[in-house]
Amino acid sequence: MTPYKAASADPRIWHTKPGKGRRPFLSWQTVAGLLDRHAPGWTSATPRADLQDGQAVVTVALCLVGVTREGTAAASFTEIDSDGNEYAVNAVEHAERKAFKRAASLFGVGRAGASAAASAA
Repeated sequence: MTPYKAASADPRIWHTKPGKGRRPFLSWQTVAGLLDRHAPGWTSATPRADLQDGQAVVTVALCLVGVTREGTAAASFTEIDSDGNEYAVNAVEHAERKAFKRAASLFGVGRAGASAAASAA
């Protein structure tokens, strides 16, 4: 069994993106909820947000119990829908959400399910 098959049992982690279909991933709201439950008092900050090569590049610093990890992500100001049409997006917000999830993953958020599924394979 692959981690994705094990994850498919939990409908809260399935999301659909235009042109990319259904795939399992944790939304930033789910990650924040996990942090609230397991690491109350966590904080985050956005120390850097830049424009590079036509993309927003954002770094998020996440602090849990005095330990800080940073995640960085880039996002384009446009995306393509399933019909091939280009549309504008808030690239800074999108990059910030991705960077937040990457910082959380450095603390192990989202890895337990994948590890359990991989060991069950």
